[in-house]
Parts: sequence; C-alpha cells; structure tokens
Amino acid sequence: MTVNARLALACAVLMCSGLAFGQGYPDRPVRMLVGFTAGGSADLSARAISDGLAASLGKPVLIENRPGAGSIIAATAVARAKRISYASVGIGSSLHLMGEMLKDRAKIDAVHIPYKGSVPALADIMGGRVEFMFDNLITALPQVKGGKIRALAVTAPKRTPQLPEVPTMAEAGFDNFETSVWFAVFAPRKTSRPVVERIAAAITASLSDPKITARFVPLSMDVLKSESPEAAAAFFRRDVQNWKATVAKAGVRIEKN
Repeated sequence: MTVNARLALACAVLMCSGLAFGQGYPDRPVRMLVGFTAGGSADLSARAISDGLAASLGKPVLIENRPGAGSIIAATAVARAKRISYASVGIGSSLHLMGEMLKDRAKIDAVHIPYKGSVPALADIMGGRVEFMFDNLITALPQVKGGKIRALAVTAPKRTPQLPEVPTMAEAGFDNFETSVWFAVFAPRKTSRPVVERIAAAITASLSDPKITARFVPLSMDVLKSESPEAAAAFFRRDVQNWKATVAKAGVRIEKN
C-alpha cells in the first residue's frame, strides 16, 4: 500500500504539472489529485510537500482527494484533464448509458468518470471538475434551485412541473431520447411461486394507497404498478433490450468481483 500511494502521488504531481507546461507556468493555482481519502498516508504525503511546491512555483497548490477504485479515479482524472468529461453514479448504470447515448447522438468526445453516488458526482459538477452528468431529479433539484448547477434538459416525454422552464431532450434537439430511471423489487431466482405472489400482492396493495403514493410526489417519481410478476419481468427485459445497442457501441464492461 505504501508503494502504491507513493506511485500515485508521483504520477499526479508530474502529470498535473505537465498539462500546462510552458513559459510562464504556472499562471494559476496547481491542482494535485490524491487517489485516497483525507488523513491517509498518500494524503498526508501530498500535504507535506504542497507548501514547498507552492513556495517554489509561486502559486497555491490545491489538494483534492479523489478516492476510489484503488486510485484509478484520480489517475484517470489527471490523465484525461482538459478533455470534456461527464459523471455518472457508476459503470453500467442507466445514467451512465444516457451519457453514452448523448455522446453518440451529439458526436462529442467525452470521458466517463464513474462515482459511487450522486452526491460526490454533483460536488465535482459544482466544483467545475466535471462538465455534465445525467441525474435523478430528486438529488439534482436542490442544487438547481439553489443556482449551483444548471439543468439543460429532462429526458421525460414532457416537461417536469418542478422545472417548467427546462426543455425536454426532444425540444433541445434530440428526438427519441425519452429515457427514465426506474426502481423495482426483485427476489432470489429460486423463491417459491407462492412467496413471489404474496410479496407482489402486498406491493400492489401498498402502491394503491393514496397516503403511500403521495410520498412519491415530492420525489418527482411516478408510480407504475405491474399487473403481475411476469409483466414486471417483461418490462425489465424490454429495457435491457433497448439499451443493448448503446452498451455494445460504447464498449461498456462491468467488472465482476
């Protein structure tokens, strides 16, 4: 671990310094990315030399912790700096695939940066470290309302009441871009039929209760009830089929642990 930390630190320093190398460098604060959490050996090493670097370079040296994937997230961000990048909540997620679809449709070269959730991804959007992302309205809306990020379009077939001024993707010039994120309840493959039917009936009954469905309104979610477990499975298979072309074209691969 000690060796890896030192290697990651050295790469980050050298690569960040080389990005804008030239006469008069640096003309702005220097960013040093650390691929591990604050307080660890790599982070403390970076902070130990940052003051000396700042004195030598004549500009502040800003430490940014980008933990995850064994420092790959930080290394990728450094290596791909100065290119358009977009965030998602993880490789293979529907929000990731929406980004790949936009890349293809808009003919742009954008680098995918996977995060472990919306919160850290949005933080980098607000910090200007990532250019754009697709996100669920429930997590992005407070930042939009607060003026910290800008909503460009919604992927729903019509404008959302929460952001009536924001166009749909079709209105923004991208036809047939109606996509959504959905949630469903799954059970282990070998679950007995009576148990599956009982759980399905209980869920359907719950989603028929106005008091329960009302709780989805502030979450900007629509309630869709399946007629049966088979109908839910068919919906799932159709959605997988719809994304197959995007997955294949983008070369998305899910790493299995």
